[in-house]
Amino acid sequence: MLPCAAVPDARAVIIARLLAEAEALEAQAEQARREGHPRRAADLLEASLVASETARLLQERGQSVTVPGMVSARRAHISAGRSKQERGGKIHPLVAAASAKGHTLRSLAAAVDTPVSIISRALGGTRRIRRSAAEAIAKLTGYAATDKNWPGGWASEE
Repeated sequence: MLPCAAVPDARAVIIARLLAEAEALEAQAEQARREGHPRRAADLLEASLVASETARLLQERGQSVTVPGMVSARRAHISAGRSKQERGGKIHPLVAAASAKGHTLRSLAAAVDTPVSIISRALGGTRRIRRSAAEAIAKLTGYAATDKNWPGGWASEE
């Protein structure tokens, strides 16, 4: 059995892992920047900052901490994997049009005051969407508000 001094405490292990993750995320951000993906690079840098700040707070306080940006950092970490397009899949035309204009489905949903789930399901044909919302999305992205593009159909404007 190892003496207690030889066994690192859990906090030290977590701090080391956070710092290693921060370094790895910085390297991925630099790679994304070189490949011409500035938005992805910014997300990765944000995730790196959150990881290093969490490690710093753990070192200072010596206790568990909650960092407000951790959820978005985790999202950035997940999205740092290969994209659907890189895996050989097709990107939905609305997502491509929105991305070209600097939007995500989430930002479009906020702009037209419609839940993301309704937009996503309306594109898949399992939910109806208000025509006014589809037309607002068309103005923001250029993705036409037609029956073909919105197979879920049209909901009442109530």
